[in-house]
Amino acid sequence: MAKREFVIMKICFIVHRYPPYPGGSEYYVQAMAEETLSRNHSVTVITDMHQGNQNGILVTSNRNLLFEEFFDLIIVHGAHGIPPQYQLPIQDFVLLNSNQIKSKILYMIILPKESESSLFGLKHCDFIGCSTIEDWNFIEQLGFKHKSFEIRHGIDPKTSLKKNSFRSLLGIEKNELMLLSCGGFWPHKGFEELANIFIESNIEAKLVLTGYDVSRIGNIQNHENIKIVHIEDKQKVIDAIADADYYILNSYEEGFGLVLLESSLNKTKWISRNIAGAKLLNKRGLGKTYETKKELIEILKNLNNINIDINYCYEYVLKNHLIKNTIDDILSLIGG
Repeated sequence: MAKREFVIMKICFIVHRYPPYPGGSEYYVQAMAEETLSRNHSVTVITDMHQGNQNGILVTSNRNLLFEEFFDLIIVHGAHGIPPQYQLPIQDFVLLNSNQIKSKILYMIILPKESESSLFGLKHCDFIGCSTIEDWNFIEQLGFKHKSFEIRHGIDPKTSLKKNSFRSLLGIEKNELMLLSCGGFWPHKGFEELANIFIESNIEAKLVLTGYDVSRIGNIQNHENIKIVHIEDKQKVIDAIADADYYILNSYEEGFGLVLLESSLNKTKWISRNIAGAKLLNKRGLGKTYETKKELIEILKNLNNINIDINYCYEYVLKNHLIKNTIDDILSLIGG
């Protein structure tokens, strides 16, 4: 069989902001964009907040490109679904104009919600990307399963593995039990609740909470075994994950929960509220999930009895949830 001739495609990613601004969505879209570029395709990112072109990728806020240029595929990372105070967020702008844009559009569902922009995008976009059980339930309920496809969330191993010691920065000994949770200290991350649960469980351990906006710490109690650390550098977050004994995701909302993949890739056991990616991964034999505060307290009190095969978790992520898997799924929609 003759080898198919390689065709350079023009791919455009849509996200609310782009690194060096920190955040899970920001890093995820960056990983997708750079993986696509590594395959010798042309890559553009249109975003509301950025600091210019990066690593060979055109990064711009010029929305006119959506109408002036033809892209083989435009990938919209979720929808804000929030009434705009000044300017419509870029994802919602694309979704609400999806019937006017000539390029094919993939709408990646991130935290499914029935907003005006989301519903319009579901109707007019060419493809709908689902990655969690909630995504598929949402799409099926609204009658759009016929144009929905699995887009696996993935991480880049080049930027998701430990480089430096994190424990030494905080004076936590190797023989001390270290629990970790990372985020932006946003209320939905559940840090305050997690701190209270940790205190109530009265276990001998250190709880480390990290984030890039410590102004949102709220009413987290001062406690000798709770350490709050300001981190904006993604590599330091990875180092922290790799050095932890357990990662705890106590969020009430997540698009997927890429930290769970990063934990598994670094052979760190994870415990999560039963939402988003945690629900999916747990059904496939990864991690430990809980529904209630009482369940989490019992888990913390009985950590030695948790049966998590970390080598299986590592191999599963390595095979199914790297960024190359994500881009394979995306480009397959247009024959790439």
